[in-house]
Amino acid sequence: MRHDSPAAEWDLNEAGRRAAELLAREPVFRGVEAVASSPEGKALDTAGPIAAALGVPVVVDEGLGEVLRAGQRVVGRDAYVELVRSYFAGEQVPGWEPVGTAADRFTASVERVLGEIAGDVCLVTHGLVASLYLARLRGLPAPDLAEWEAMPLPAVCVVDPSEGRVRSGWSGVAGEQTPRG
Repeated sequence: MRHDSPAAEWDLNEAGRRAAELLAREPVFRGVEAVASSPEGKALDTAGPIAAALGVPVVVDEGLGEVLRAGQRVVGRDAYVELVRSYFAGEQVPGWEPVGTAADRFTASVERVLGEIAGDVCLVTHGLVASLYLARLRGLPAPDLAEWEAMPLPAVCVVDPSEGRVRSGWSGVAGEQTPRG
């Protein structure tokens, strides 16, 4: 990662790429017929090995991008968690895309991708916006901060949007996660 540039421009480092390669071998992806990804480098670096293992292309969808955080400087872990706590509580964080806007954008993209692609789809996205979606899917008023903090990087979560439920929670590759923050 290059902390002197916006987070949306970061790519995975060597450890992240290795973790993505290992994640792509997980059995959870069996039967997946398409991979749709955020356009951000981190996501594309993760989507590539999954798509290659499945023999399918990566479909890029702008709406799967992370919560927009214009001008967000790199801050320490504790300070960032406090920003996320405020954001998840619905407070407007300066420079951040409003919660409802991000959740609506992401949900519309998920629905569009699922409507255009037959079969199971792997969506490669980011923690904040995925947390907003899962809260909405579960009918919760806000994302679970503890779940977001515990999310391994990279991670996979299996959801069934047609039934509005999470089939399996976040899991990653043992010993290969990048710590959050």
